[in-house]
Amino acid sequence: MLNEYGSARYNTAAQLCALVYAKYSPETENDPMRFAAWAKSQMEYIMGKNPMNRPYIVGYSETAASHPHHRAAHGSLTLSMDDPETQTHVLWGALVGGSDSDDWYRDITKDYIYNEVAVDYNVAVVGACAGLYTYYGTDEMSNEPNFPPKEIDMKGEIEEFTLKAAVGQEDNMATQVLIALCNQTSQPPRHLDEIRVRYYFSIAELLANGQTVDNVEVRIDYDSM
Repeated sequence: MLNEYGSARYNTAAQLCALVYAKYSPETENDPMRFAAWAKSQMEYIMGKNPMNRPYIVGYSETAASHPHHRAAHGSLTLSMDDPETQTHVLWGALVGGSDSDDWYRDITKDYIYNEVAVDYNVAVVGACAGLYTYYGTDEMSNEPNFPPKEIDMKGEIEEFTLKAAVGQEDNMATQVLIALCNQTSQPPRHLDEIRVRYYFSIAELLANGQTVDNVEVRIDYDSM
């Protein structure tokens, strides 16, 4: 523990240094594998062998940190770190800040001390994992072809479109219909050229008064696109 602000970042940086030492030092000098073993124990802590039983690498397991302080992963439409409560996307492999000096951690987006993510956080954890794989890797650790899973498989059905409609005003001459369509395409995020909404209505009243659908005029008065 060097600093509570991003403790895991300093930890993985120290692991990387220890593993580089183990690689380039003669095996007869100061038992360099002792440094590799220390790095392994520290990575095990970060991967869940800790008092919180929580991995500090996003997506590592179902109990792993899941609220990194990351605007794109959170995907808030209201610019609030409290909304949505569950993040929109999984920031696979991101190393969060980690625990404090009491081994405690809080998985809340706005708590950036525990949940900050950054390039300098992840560069060391990737290097340390590569070093650990060199010394402790096995064939069972080969790449999983179906990883990462689709977010929709993890989060269940996600509503990408929501529609609100109401009658604004109505008289014997016209009916004003208000339609608001919210597009939250996130599976995956993508650009859509056209989004259409269908509006159904009955012409029974027209027919009763000797008119047909040809007597109906449709116009768009307001468009906020």
